[in-house]
Amino acid sequence: MLSGVVDAIEAAIYWPGEGGWFAPLLNGLRHDDHYMVAADFDAYFATQRLIDGLWRSPSDWTRMCIMNIANMAWFSSDRAIGEYAQDVWRVPVTMPADAGR
Repeated sequence: MLSGVVDAIEAAIYWPGEGGWFAPLLNGLRHDDHYMVAADFDAYFATQRLIDGLWRSPSDWTRMCIMNIANMAWFSSDRAIGEYAQDVWRVPVTMPADAGR
């Protein structure tokens, strides 16, 4: 899907005679895609369609949100903030038992 759009832009279908304007962008997507935007696009698009379907069903959306929150792990930023509170402010902090996961 994305490759078809990239091909069309490269062929100057949308802007006859002006396709060269987008050469740096297209080159980046084809050859210098450090963040894997193009490589992951089909999976991203499929997941976005799934999310769109969930959003249309409030009960499914709510369940997914609650499950997502319930399954969240302990973040390293939580640990860092806890250590900062203890070390700098001398605030007693109790770390959760599963803080190392």
